[in-house]
Amino acid sequence: MMDGDILAFIAVMTVIILAFGTFAGERSRKHKIQKLELELQIAEANRGQHSADKEVQSHLEDRVRVLERLATDRGSLLSEEIEKLREVRGELREKENG
Repeated sequence: MMDGDILAFIAVMTVIILAFGTFAGERSRKHKIQKLELELQIAEANRGQHSADKEVQSHLEDRVRVLERLATDRGSLLSEEIEKLREVRGELREKENG
């Protein structure tokens, strides 16, 4: 009778261990998937930020070119150039706030 009890105990423990192992493995897989999804979101956000930084840099370079031309070209219409700069500045602000 003792042998039967021992075998039953071993069988029950085996089932419990297998169930716990399956549960723990599933949690581990879900955790890894969530971690990978978060890393992907971070990478996408960094790419978007890099793209926005390049766009701002390009606009600033354009403004510097206009300012250089204004400083060296005395014959241009100063007020028109200033208005163009203001328009570009307004567009940049809209993009940053949008």
